Order: sequence, then C-alpha cells, then structure tokens
Amino acid sequence: MRVLICAAGSHGDVLPFITLGTALQRQGAEVYLLTHRYFSRQVEASGLPCIGAGSSIEAYQALLRNPALTDSHRGVEQLAAALNHTLEEDYERLHALLIPGQTVTVGSTLALLPRLLQESSGTPAITTHLAPVLVRSPHRLSRLGASRLWRRLPSPAPSLVWRFLDRFVFDPAFAPHLNALRQRLALPAIERSVLGQWLHCSTLNLGLFPEWFGSAPQNVSGAPWHLSGFPLTAPAADEQLPQPLADFLAAGPPPIVFTTGTATRCTEDFFAASMAACQRAGRRAIFVAAHDDPAPQPLPEGIIRTGFVPFRQLLPQAAALVHHGGIGTFSHALAAGIPQLIRPLAYDQFDNSERAQRLGVALELLPKNYEAGRIDAALTRLLEEPSFRERSRELAAAVTAHDGADAAAAAILSVAERRC
Repeated sequence: MRVLICAAGSHGDVLPFITLGTALQRQGAEVYLLTHRYFSRQVEASGLPCIGAGSSIEAYQALLRNPALTDSHRGVEQLAAALNHTLEEDYERLHALLIPGQTVTVGSTLALLPRLLQESSGTPAITTHLAPVLVRSPHRLSRLGASRLWRRLPSPAPSLVWRFLDRFVFDPAFAPHLNALRQRLALPAIERSVLGQWLHCSTLNLGLFPEWFGSAPQNVSGAPWHLSGFPLTAPAADEQLPQPLADFLAAGPPPIVFTTGTATRCTEDFFAASMAACQRAGRRAIFVAAHDDPAPQPLPEGIIRTGFVPFRQLLPQAAALVHHGGIGTFSHALAAGIPQLIRPLAYDQFDNSERAQRLGVALELLPKNYEAGRIDAALTRLLEEPSFRERSRELAAAVTAHDGADAAAAAILSVAERRC
C-alpha cells in the first residue's frame, strides 16, 4: 500500500508526520512525505522519500522572521499565501505518484491536497489534526485567542463564531486558489467553509491526540473520526545531546528549559525576560533557540544556550519547561512528566494552554505579562506545589503507555484496506 503524506507548517507540525511515516513503514506501507524542502534532510534521514515543496529555504526563513506570523489572523494569510504559491505544482507531483486502488493520502490541518485528490481521483483521504483547536463542535468552542470569554458563550455561539471565521478569515485565504485549481480539474467551486465542512468530508478524520485531551465532534461532517494519541518523536538511536549541554546537565540540579518553538524567530524579548527571571531566583536554565537566533549576551553563569535538540532526550532531565504552547512541545513535556509554564502567541497555542491548565500540569502567562517577577512567581508555584509534579507524572504514564504513531498508522492502513 502506498501512503502519500502532506505536512505543512513548522518543525512542530512536520516532525509528527515523519514519526507517523516511519510507523507506517514499519507496518509495511510505502510512504512518501510532501513538505517544505527546508525539512528534506530530516525527512530523508528518517528513511522516508521527501517530496520537497514550497519556495526556497531562504524564503521559509524570511517567513519565520515576519512578525505577522505570531498574529492568528495575519498569520493565516501568510501561511495560506505560502501554501497557495505551489498548490497546483504540488497537486501534479502527488497525482503522478497515485497507484489506482493502492494509494491513500494523509493531510495535516492546512494540507488541502488529499481532499482534492479524493474528489478528482477517488483516492481515500485522511484529514488529520495534531491539536483539537479546529475540531469543530456545535456545543463547545475552542479558545481562539487570549480572551477566555468565547468559551463561556452558550449555544449557538460556537457555530456562529466558526461561520464568521470561515467567511472573513479562512475562506478568503484558501478558497480563491483552491477553486481556481478545481475549475481546471472540472470540479465545482467550494462556496464556503473550506477548513470546516469541505476538509472534513474525508474518508477518515484522524485526531493525533488522546480522547482525554480533546474529544471528537459528533455528526459535524458525516465522516468518521478516530483519536490515536500523541505521535511522539523518538530520537534516533545514535542521536546524542551536544556535549556542552550534557556537561551542563551533569554539573548541577535539573534546570528550567525555555523555548519559543520553531514557528517564529522573534525571540529577543522572551529570552531577555527569561534571563532576568532566572537571575532573580538563581535558577539554572537552558535557552533553546531553534534557529540559531542570538540569545542575550553575555549569558550569566548557570544559563546555557543551545540550538535545536531532541526533547525526548532533554526534557526528562529538566525541572520544568517554559514554552509557547505548540502541541508538539506540549506533548513531549507531558511525556517527560514535568510541569509547564505556557506563553501562548497564536493559533492552537491558547487552546492547548487552557487544556493544559485544566489538566493541572501548567500555568499561563500571556506575552503582555511575561516579565521577570511574574515568571519567577509562576515557576516557584510550579516547582513548589506538589500537585503540578504529581499530575505531570500521572499523565506521563498515560502518554508513554500508548504509541500514538503506531495507533494512527494502523487506523490509516485499516481505511486503505477497506476502501482501496
């Protein structure tokens, strides 16, 4: 069976699909992964053929430096423009790999091509979500921004909010280019709700998270849903932490790890405030700057800076994690059993943060409140109140007891066997 995976986004969006692809390979599938050429080396190092999409690596880096990327509304426009730029070319490349009756396609949240191939060729398509923020329910609204007010609005508010976002945010960003390609393929135009109704009329909708983190909706699109658990990225067998980092970890008590994730390079204020908080309390810290952007200089004793490192190796040796709320970072912190301080900026991060707080493993500081005194107070509470550590360890056991990637791969191949 051939599986074509389309994954769009940053490291946190792409790495889980590399993990999923290797799980599919272990279960006997022939897998191709289409993603931005920026990730080609990582994809191929995992043993998967990479279909490099998107513009140049330099353009990808420029997108990450754009401050608009940390704004949910303007960021959607930026992401859609990047994906639309090569939509037709990517369609042709995937279409050329189809084997009639022996292919299934898998798409991440913003990857529209699997659904398009489903309509144009009859190939089974699976729409996946790494986080539950865009899993729509008529009864419960995700937290879509800094305010928690929307979550408290009664029915029919969730449906009305989604309709508003479709009309004024999602459809203007994605529908024009998609419909232009559909016209060339002699398919009817999508009038509304590209990311809502249309995207979820797949053969299967797959949530790459456990049910205790986010439940599947009932009777929204008519297509079945399956929740698999988190597809945690395992480090390669020969992958080691950089020696300076390993030496730092061995030289003292577990440090606090600080990261802004990989979807933005606008990190100076975050690291400056984090350094001030650590100096204030005398805490050891590791600053993870994934894109080699400069951290505050000089760094005081007890604080070290590193580039991109495998969290499955680093986080179990940390006392706590301070991060942006991306689902990949969050799930690896859960697996490590450490409490979290979340500073959400955009997209799914506010919703992930609220769910983490309800689970009892995290506190939140919005960017406007992210200053040394409040950081220190939040970390003190996370480290000194036993409930955060106890609850983190309980959920770590639940997360690591179940291989979400293998479960997702089995669900995908089950669909393929039934429908191909």
